[in-house]
Amino acid sequence: MKIKIRFIKLFAPLFFILITVACSDDPTVPDEQLFDIQGENGFVGTVDGTDAFIALLIADEEAIVYVCNGEEEISEWFRGDIAVPENINLINGNGAQITGKFIGKTFTGTVILSDSSTHSFSATPNTGNETGIFQVYGDLAVQEGLVAGWILNTAEEERGSFRLNSEFVPTPEKPKTSTITYKSNNFSIQRFSFKWHPDSISVIQVNR
Repeated sequence: MKIKIRFIKLFAPLFFILITVACSDDPTVPDEQLFDIQGENGFVGTVDGTDAFIALLIADEEAIVYVCNGEEEISEWFRGDIAVPENINLINGNGAQITGKFIGKTFTGTVILSDSSTHSFSATPNTGNETGIFQVYGDLAVQEGLVAGWILNTAEEERGSFRLNSEFVPTPEKPKTSTITYKSNNFSIQRFSFKWHPDSISVIQVNR
């Protein structure tokens, strides 16, 4: 009996370790560390071969990615369902595609723009107040054919794009208010951010 007891005492910690490792290797379990590192403002970085910025917001089951630099006529919006937060693969209506992987504290990957050019990217956590992804929205924007947005990074640098009836026009600087006046019209601006619910599904929220 004493031998059995000793065996159980020795085996139990090993069994616990094996169970812990097995659970941590489950690729279907979202890595909470990603959400901790991401914070509210997501990841922002650069796109090789361009002067564009890329911004990513990742939730449990959804991701938003914006790539923009109006001066180079780059404007790609991606939003869609994902299976694993650490690995994303999205295609938009223009045929552009993004694939990315979270390693350490960085998202890296490849973006294929709608002109079929392929570029690698790297994005790190974005911090600070009012940084991240911004978008012009509302019925008036739809009516006027305006598709516009900005990316602001930690260093307070920004990139944006304005397309009016599918044509690129010079991008104005993003105002510090929630509206922008363009061609005598006042358009509303919304900001995307990440909301972490520890006891439920983490989501991307819209701030207006």
